[in-house]
Amino acid sequence: MQTNSKANKEINSLVLAVKNNDTASFIKLLGHFSRTISVLSNSFSLPSSEHEDLCQEGRMALYRAALSYDGKSAQFSTYAITCMTNAMITFAKKYAAQNMGKAYDVTPEEYESKAGQSVISAIELDELLAKDGFAGLSEYERRVMSLKLTGYKVGEIAKKLEKMPKSIENTLFRARQKLKKHIDG
Repeated sequence: MQTNSKANKEINSLVLAVKNNDTASFIKLLGHFSRTISVLSNSFSLPSSEHEDLCQEGRMALYRAALSYDGKSAQFSTYAITCMTNAMITFAKKYAAQNMGKAYDVTPEEYESKAGQSVISAIELDELLAKDGFAGLSEYERRVMSLKLTGYKVGEIAKKLEKMPKSIENTLFRARQKLKKHIDG
């Protein structure tokens, strides 16, 4: 298994090649992130028929991330995961608006503020999800967490699952604690 430093160097060289229109390098870069894309897409509560479209959104976001990465602020993996997550959130919200009669008006600033609220780094979350699914969360906790990650508010989740908002808040708290404990451990 490659060390993080070696993997980061390889990813950075692939990103540079992608910027120079090297299609083969993008395919290799995609190989590094294919599991991440799959894990992220599975965290959304969408019909299985939408799974491939959601993955495609993630792949396109990875490509755009490679083209726009400046290398100054964060590691590429962190930047790419944030870009892919935001693209998938946008897709899920559009799907919900079209199929559930809800109108969402989401700005890039809202996504940036959500990304900034993360307690753990995107790389740690990516490794956690890739290795352990949702780190020992119950099926109910995974469902609530998926809805929250998709952009639903606590009240909306409570209504959707026919639970009290306080129950949803408690579930989210427990899930966050389990994730944090798993990462710290």
